[in-house]
Amino acid sequence: FEQPPEVHEVLRHLTAMTHRTAYLGRFVSGRILITDLVEGPESPYLEDLEVGLNVAAHATVIGKVLLASLPRPRSASCRRAPR
Repeated sequence: FEQPPEVHEVLRHLTAMTHRTAYLGRFVSGRILITDLVEGPESPYLEDLEVGLNVAAHATVIGKVLLASLPRPRSASCRRAPR
């Protein structure tokens, strides 16, 4: 997934400071795609949480946060996005 190299460094810094997993996701066709992550030693291991994970937005915490940040018309269209 193309992104500036600084993104991974920010995630590494967050993980170093919090000891928790930090990850980045974005909307792609109304779904959430995990594009980068750094696992933290104090976070539970989640087998399915990996780069490339592509799930319905409402099915993940990051998806719910991103949906809540969208204007209503856009969030409604994401909730109705085809599978």
